[in-house]
Amino acid sequence: MAPGQTLTVGAGKQRALKIIVGTKAYAESESGGIGLDAFTNKLRGNYPNPFGQETTIGYTLAEKQDVTVEIYNVLGQRVHTLVSEKKQRAGLHRVQWTAENRYGEPVGSGVYFVRIRAADFTETKKIVLVR
Repeated sequence: MAPGQTLTVGAGKQRALKIIVGTKAYAESESGGIGLDAFTNKLRGNYPNPFGQETTIGYTLAEKQDVTVEIYNVLGQRVHTLVSEKKQRAGLHRVQWTAENRYGEPVGSGVYFVRIRAADFTETKKIVLVR
């Protein structure tokens, strides 16, 4: 499992989990031969979705890199830039959108798209605003 992922086990089944804290070398030596999953570039989506006033958008980065996170409307017009070419470390990140355009004005209900760009990685997900 990658950090931040959810493990689902069927009814009546059990799964033993082991949490290892320490350096990468220590974790590898104590993992019992189980590979350590690294972070990957991934847009995790937003919550809540649909949302009313504010939503939180999560994403993971495989390594330190420049990141841009933008909101687009259904016409493909950029509504807001949440993160602009900012160097960020590897791992889980979150950014909030308060359903406003780049001028701080509230946007209308509807479907929007959040897009992340990091190095050669791009991913887009649909989000829904309900006022």
